[in-house]
Amino acid sequence: MVRTVAAQALGWLRCGEPVVLNVLLSALSDEDSEVRGSAARSLGQLGQPDPAILSALRVALDEERNQEFVPVDFRFPSVRDLAFEALWALAGKASTDERMEERING
Repeated sequence: MVRTVAAQALGWLRCGEPVVLNVLLSALSDEDSEVRGSAARSLGQLGQPDPAILSALRVALDEERNQEFVPVDFRFPSVRDLAFEALWALAGKASTDERMEERING
């Protein structure tokens, strides 16, 4: 529970310092699915479409797909859903950044 809340808090703070990113990337492989899910959501909230972050979220998404089926806990979304949500948010930001860069640089 403490690790889950810590991962959530890092997303709420919106602090994209390298140490924060490394902690969240490590948390994507935590044994607790709620910690993994919180880390995925927080990485999405940070809004940094860094290739390493996108890659780690894609790996998390694929790994969760291969996990043994566990009944859904309706109080907490699945890690897979949260990883997808984060990827979606970051992919949108990445494409927006690229479009803006094209407009600026001609």
